[in-house]
Amino acid sequence: MAAYEQWLGDQNADLAELLDTAMRELQSGFGGHEPVGGAAHARPDHARQAPRP
Repeated sequence: MAAYEQWLGDQNADLAELLDTAMRELQSGFGGHEPVGGAAHARPDHARQAPRP
């Protein structure tokens, strides 16, 4: 949301660049807390939601 608000307030801003920066900052905040086995194993199979029809 912060990136979007920045983009709205600045005619010269690049939304993709702002979002990329925001995601990198978010990722750095979770440093050292990566799930074992990568993102595919972030939750046990029984905790995953079934696709909606």
